[in-house]
Amino acid sequence: MDNKPEPLVSIVIPCYNYGRYLKDAIDSALKQTYHNIEVIVVNDASTDEFTIEKLREFEKQENITVIHHKQNKGLPAARNTAIKAASGKYILPLDADDTIEPTTVEKAAKILEEQKNVGIVSLGMRFFGDVNFIHIPPKFDFLTLLHRIS
Repeated sequence: MDNKPEPLVSIVIPCYNYGRYLKDAIDSALKQTYHNIEVIVVNDASTDEFTIEKLREFEKQENITVIHHKQNKGLPAARNTAIKAASGKYILPLDADDTIEPTTVEKAAKILEEQKNVGIVSLGMRFFGDVNFIHIPPKFDFLTLLHRIS
């Protein structure tokens, strides 16, 4: 990205009882070829001890922020909590049972920085855990998106 400093990208990860997958998701976030990132995990009041212990371990890492909900609010609320805490110019939502490829942030940030008419970068996801597959979203169509929202 030329000689300009890389903008901060916030990778936000909501988590509810997904401790068994969380390390893989966080590792994929931390192993990016793009280095100016922050990782924010929101514990949506997990109840299983394994997840709680994993979250305690991640709280000790200086490059990961863990936020705790006192009661379960659901995936959208947990993601929004992380977004509100984020400092990045760009937000990459990542579920606790998903991973991203090492060049994901680099490629997306490059597009967003170089093509000022682009406001959203949609990318494929590799799901693992309870399900295991690669999801490639369909071509983005703004009018269809508006119709689905309304």
